Amino acid sequence: MLAKLALIPQRTLNSYTTGPAEGVYHEGDFVANFHGCIRDKTRSCEDEIQPLLTRWREIRDRER
Repeated sequence: MLAKLALIPQRTLNSYTTGPAEGVYHEGDFVANFHGCIRDKTRSCEDEIQPLLTRWREIRDRER
């Protein structure tokens, strides 16, 4: 089993949009996790996703 196991930094596949500094999304991370934004009435999912969506659109438009 260990021959098929790989340890990778948590941010690579599961970066959080809020939380401890070592787990927060940075440019280059593969996945951003918006854990709890729907249940927490003090947070706005739209506000949290907007910077990432804007950056994604910039990259997409540059590749066209």
